[in-house]
Amino acid sequence: MIEWLVVGAGVAGSVIAGRLAATGASVIVAEQGGDSTPGNDLFEALDVTERVRSTPLVRRVDGGPLVPYTAGVGLGGGSAINGSLVSLSGPFAHDHSLPLETDGQIVRATHNGQRIDVWSAYGRHSSANPLLGREVDRVLIDGSRCVGIRCVDGSEVTARRVVVCAGALGSPLLLLRSGIGPATVGHGVQDHPAVMIRYRRRAGSDRAARAISAVERCGPLQIMRLDRVSAIDDGTAGVIVMLMRPQSFGRVAIDAAGVADINFSLGSSERDVLELADGVSAVLAAGLDGDLMATPSPGEEVAWVRSELAMSTPVVMHPTSSCAMGRAVDRLGRLDGVDNLFVADASVFPRIPSVNPMLPTVQLAENLVDRWISAGLV
Repeated sequence: MIEWLVVGAGVAGSVIAGRLAATGASVIVAEQGGDSTPGNDLFEALDVTERVRSTPLVRRVDGGPLVPYTAGVGLGGGSAINGSLVSLSGPFAHDHSLPLETDGQIVRATHNGQRIDVWSAYGRHSSANPLLGREVDRVLIDGSRCVGIRCVDGSEVTARRVVVCAGALGSPLLLLRSGIGPATVGHGVQDHPAVMIRYRRRAGSDRAARAISAVERCGPLQIMRLDRVSAIDDGTAGVIVMLMRPQSFGRVAIDAAGVADINFSLGSSERDVLELADGVSAVLAAGLDGDLMATPSPGEEVAWVRSELAMSTPVVMHPTSSCAMGRAVDRLGRLDGVDNLFVADASVFPRIPSVNPMLPTVQLAENLVDRWISAGLV
């Protein structure tokens, strides 16, 4: 029998699979996507449609509309379509194998300037066996033991231990569909609230239109400058103002019909809105090298931020904390009352990291494998 079955080959799943395989354990990875090569550029990567999933729909604010929420699928998950940005001042100091390079003042997960997704860094050259095109419907329980998974196509895969790495939305939904987990599963989901100030670059600018040209930290805010905001350069640039220490919490649930019911409740903390509005005011006061598009009038920043948070195209997707360690799972990622089942991805962060979450998620997964080895599970 297969020793370890990993659900999802995203950032955490890639690390878990590669590290477990390196111990000599037999590892299978069930991944709903494929293995197409993403672009190095952020927006070119997002244009690889088989790498992007925009379901389930979510509410970003209380009472807001249902809107698409982009996530990466396929080997490497979000690391194949994101900006590859890394902060070296994150919550962990754990060793990892993700190659990092400095590009100007930006640290990115690249090698010779080219994107390195986490599967390529950890899983691709390991003995872990990816089963592609396998969307998992539920985990299988026999008594109090997890014994495998059932896929949407009806196929089943058995294993001694199952590790759920389906992401901060997918992992709680999978557990809830399976009828397992404490009542805290899905509670406390967080994201980095963010808004974009758009403008048109002035004609004659000789600056190269890079997707991400600068990233700077200003207290609780991260300011990200984009010289273009899509794969096609139409002269539109933007500044993303992102709150890195939000106080708002949401919930991932399913309704009586089994349909996902997700609400991030962004801005439910008034402090979050005020801090974002202060950041918007500071960016506008500093001036931009171009002509402003739809931006707030002085004194209207708070209302503008609230409206932008509810818009149908989120500018940042960093979900975490929906199966939080200490609330839903223990320090090994185990759910109480179910043997041989673990959750090991960004959903287990007790709070959202105050930096871009890719590297902290890699380090979290590394840490969990070390704990499993110390506990004699591997």
